[in-house]
Amino acid sequence: MTRQILRAVTIAAMAFVSGCTTVERVPFTGAQSAAAAIAGAPEVRFWADLPDAAQRMRPDVPAGQPVTMLALSGGADEGAYGAGVLNGWTQSGTRPEFSVVTGVSTGALIAPFAFLGKEGDASIARFYTSVSARDIFHPRFPLAIPGSTSVASTAPLAKLIAREVTPELVARIAEEQAKGRRLFVATANLDAQRSVIWDMGAIAASMLPDKVELFRRVLLASSSIPVVFPPVVIDASSNGAPVRELHADGGTTAGILAIPPQLAVSDAPIGDAARLHVYLLMNSRLGGDFQMVTPRLVPILKRAFALNQQAALLTLAETSYVYAHRHGIDWNLTFIGNDVALSDRLFEKATVQR
Repeated sequence: MTRQILRAVTIAAMAFVSGCTTVERVPFTGAQSAAAAIAGAPEVRFWADLPDAAQRMRPDVPAGQPVTMLALSGGADEGAYGAGVLNGWTQSGTRPEFSVVTGVSTGALIAPFAFLGKEGDASIARFYTSVSARDIFHPRFPLAIPGSTSVASTAPLAKLIAREVTPELVARIAEEQAKGRRLFVATANLDAQRSVIWDMGAIAASMLPDKVELFRRVLLASSSIPVVFPPVVIDASSNGAPVRELHADGGTTAGILAIPPQLAVSDAPIGDAARLHVYLLMNSRLGGDFQMVTPRLVPILKRAFALNQQAALLTLAETSYVYAHRHGIDWNLTFIGNDVALSDRLFEKATVQR
């Protein structure tokens, strides 16, 4: 009897694994991927490595007026740092209205609210002080992991994004887009192994019937850490043929969207550099420090991902600083110091001290 029970359990487990979440996709080519666009709104995104990427990110600001750019980096749950900086910056009375806001990974979740200024501060605070791990992801059943796209489901995070990113918020972003301000978020296209920059204001201002859902999916994709969280399917079209793309954490390809590396490497001058003010808000440390890591999957993955991210962000910060210094751009940086104690748990609920 025991053997029969064991056999039944094994068969059931195998059936469960074979029935895990999969993504149905029709095969497509690299050429189709390169030409793919969102049907009905091809202007809402572009490849980050295009020669004119920097030009496409320029806001419509009248000549002579300052151009202010806020770039929010990745950092998973360390986005709480950015939330605190922005709320404190508002309270200080010195926070400018940014001409351009960019976000990657956890920075993408902050970006729409930072773009709206003071009215978005409460949402940013809720994201990072009133949620715990269970509000972000659900671990999968261990036997299901080999046949799945990740070790956890982000269904809770999708609900959280839907709660905060309302149709009214998207409409407000469209209003600011019409004023010439710009909001960008990066994702990693896993099929093409290229970074994609999404013009979130263009999505908000588009006539797409599902623009609110697309807006939310891009935010979810940009914050979906590979392996830990599943990639997000985004439906595009290439010369009429459907292309179901897989998008993941924007930090996989670019930890922050500020001065494009290709512009910095070429050292090409910007005609109005003197009126450009760049603020880099790093939701991360920029140097390694000692920490005893719990020998379990999630803490190890988090630590390894953080190490990779820190190295990439440090390189981007150094490159952008050198370019800014040479061309007279006002360049500002804030990051998490090594004196701040961090947990190796993912999305540990914050304790707010007053």
